[in-house]
Amino acid sequence: MRVHFPEEIIIPVDIILQILLRLPVKSAVKCTAVCKTWYALIKDPSFISNHLQQAASLCDDLLLLRFTRDRREFYHLRRDNDAFEELKQLQVPFRCSWIFRLVGTCNGLVCLGDVHSDDHNIILWNPSIHKHFILPKPDFPFKSCEDSTLGFGFDPVSNDYKVLLVVSQGDREELTEVWLFSLNRRSWMRLSGVSPKHCCYAYREASFVKVHFVPQMSLIKYEESIAVASIGTFEDLDDNQLELWVMKEYGVDSSWTKVLHSIDENGELVFDSYLLAVIGVRKNGEVLLKVGEEHGIGYELATLDLNCDQQEQQLKRLGIRTDRSHSFVGNFVESVVLLDKGEQDAEEEV
Repeated sequence: MRVHFPEEIIIPVDIILQILLRLPVKSAVKCTAVCKTWYALIKDPSFISNHLQQAASLCDDLLLLRFTRDRREFYHLRRDNDAFEELKQLQVPFRCSWIFRLVGTCNGLVCLGDVHSDDHNIILWNPSIHKHFILPKPDFPFKSCEDSTLGFGFDPVSNDYKVLLVVSQGDREELTEVWLFSLNRRSWMRLSGVSPKHCCYAYREASFVKVHFVPQMSLIKYEESIAVASIGTFEDLDDNQLELWVMKEYGVDSSWTKVLHSIDENGELVFDSYLLAVIGVRKNGEVLLKVGEEHGIGYELATLDLNCDQQEQQLKRLGIRTDRSHSFVGNFVESVVLLDKGEQDAEEEV
């Protein structure tokens, strides 16, 4: 197949394809309007996958930062460099009953859940191409969702994006329902059996893996390792105590190492402010934290370098005020995922 240009210039389609694969996201989307051949090429699932691989290898390291202030949501795309500079602010083109639960980011997609409304909308959103996909409702057995857990990830074996939904009412395990959504199939599948408490779901193996947890803990990725951030100690769960433990060797219990603590053995603050939560970890090893304001009663974001001795560690405040909860940071890459499916954002134009 060949594409004909004025003056009988003929370029083989495989060369055209290689050129298109190297285009930035916005340019690639515009090229779908050139001709039917290019439209078909760019919207082909194989092109979307190959363009993602190309973009991930060439683009800057980006982070999506979400925080709230005065019941408003703010979404910033920032470079993961020393300056943590802001690239752009994103406007979420959807209405929400309160504040979206940001489930996660993956390959340029952002998974949002409006779990506080009667609609229980779950949305996959690609802000780079201003498209979204609203998941259909599962065969939901309850009138309201008192307690739900959402997960979002990519299965490289089936080249499929999946959303996990665990719904229960209080502590009644017999009422727990587990559903898995496949973007390729555009449908939900109910998983048999009740998920055990404190477990994670492996998308590749399609099975649950038990994780030994205590309350007030959260799992995060620390460089290439698993880390656990805890508010309080295992004994007293003091709300003023924040610790970060890293499993240095995967699967080896004895490799758990405490890399951060906010209160010393005398009960005194290690830093000049309370550390409220670990939001995420940057590529340079710095952790992004939510801390008490230096001069005030509110909260703000700060970073802390764990690569140096704790005696030399100092909080670097970012000047970003935030509410106590709902903060998130995740890796982000601009991609054309969802270009072949979903709907155009109503309030945005490419």
